[in-house]
Amino acid sequence: MMEWLNNVLVRVMDPALGWLLWLPRDMALVAVGVATSLVLTLTRKWFADQDWLRRADADRKRLKLLMRNARKDNDMEALKRYRQTMAQIQMRSMKCEGRPLLLALLPVALLAAWCFARLGYAPPGDGEEVTIKACFAHSAVGCVTHLAPTDGIDSAGGWVRAVEPDRPPEIRGWWRGVNAWVQQRLGRTPALQGAAVWTIRAKARPEPYVLRIVFAGDVYACEFLAGDKRYAPPLRAFTSGPVRSLEVQLRPLKLFGVVPGLDCMGVPPWMVAYLLIALPCVTLCRRLFAVY
Repeated sequence: MMEWLNNVLVRVMDPALGWLLWLPRDMALVAVGVATSLVLTLTRKWFADQDWLRRADADRKRLKLLMRNARKDNDMEALKRYRQTMAQIQMRSMKCEGRPLLLALLPVALLAAWCFARLGYAPPGDGEEVTIKACFAHSAVGCVTHLAPTDGIDSAGGWVRAVEPDRPPEIRGWWRGVNAWVQQRLGRTPALQGAAVWTIRAKARPEPYVLRIVFAGDVYACEFLAGDKRYAPPLRAFTSGPVRSLEVQLRPLKLFGVVPGLDCMGVPPWMVAYLLIALPCVTLCRRLFAVY
């Protein structure tokens, strides 16, 4: 159900945002981050009581000055009153800001869903090597499986594979080492089972390929796009049978090739970059449009 809903949201947003895919991916990610900040800023400007927020901002500044003077004079009674007044202002501000935040939630969710489906990974090019990984239940280790031959796709080393014990991903660089250590400390290290891996090359074509893994007479399929501005969902999970998932191991999109993800928290690189762009831009847009 969630996968279907996500696909619908992406298709709804494609006519409005699809042109961004023709830009360099870094520029597209920056554009989406700026668009998010504009949505948050303008909904606050149009749907929040700006006059009250302006007066509340002036009151907070004045109260901070009074609290600082009260501390210098060791006037605890006055400091207590100022803190109570500050808390009342904060509570009313939260109520005033709640409506524009709720109104902005839907467009921001649509932008985020579209980014996840269109900007999370670099789409594979014509003839580019891509790794396909099928994960199996541990009981399948030692059995044989194969990737069904498909016109336009070449598989290095053939189509047949033995299911082998899975191996943890190689840790390269200090940042991935830190993430792996945090995952281990939090007990989030995924359990290893069985795996079969293929390295394929596909010719570019507008329609997606269907990759079919055959195991014990059953077929497990996922889509794969090559030479397109888009990419098919890289992970397909199965709820029954010995095959747990099929994964097309695409290259994650990193802003300027350097901004990493937070693997220990399940936050991909594109989302870290998205937040690094959108959050500072909100402050800039609020100053630009004189929004409190």
